[in-house]
Amino acid sequence: CVPLDSHEGSYEKKFRVLLEALRTGHPDTEGAQARLLALLRPIHYETEYEGHLARFTGRTWLLDRIERWLHDPKAATVFWLTGGPGSGKTAISAWLCARHPDVAAYHFCRFDDRLKSDPAQAVRSIVWQLSTQFADYFSSLSAVPALDQICQTNDAATLFGHLWIDQ
Repeated sequence: CVPLDSHEGSYEKKFRVLLEALRTGHPDTEGAQARLLALLRPIHYETEYEGHLARFTGRTWLLDRIERWLHDPKAATVFWLTGGPGSGKTAISAWLCARHPDVAAYHFCRFDDRLKSDPAQAVRSIVWQLSTQFADYFSSLSAVPALDQICQTNDAATLFGHLWIDQ
């Protein structure tokens, strides 16, 4: 529902659901969103996000370059950020997520974390995040035949194809 001015209808609908949950004391835990949450099992990135953002400093030359890229309609579709361990890639990514409300989904990979280095789990997490930001995508995803079976696969390409490309 963010930004409000461009999603007012979605906001009103979700607000009514929230009010009903507060009034009755029974949120809709059996609904489509709860089903998607259970199937996709998204990764929670609060530790990476908050920890890196709190310690972020400098790199204005890179931030300026990223901002120019974001605002250049003729720029490449991908900005590839590389660097060695500890060079600040995750910190820059967290900063961008915090400063750009149009970032709808993100993934912080960690080589020493089985879930955060698993490509299939990365797809599931990104799909979940996108489903919470785009009502049409959420509806389309919720209507996927055999969604339960698709979400059980550990093949990232299959998940990407069925849950992202086909939608």
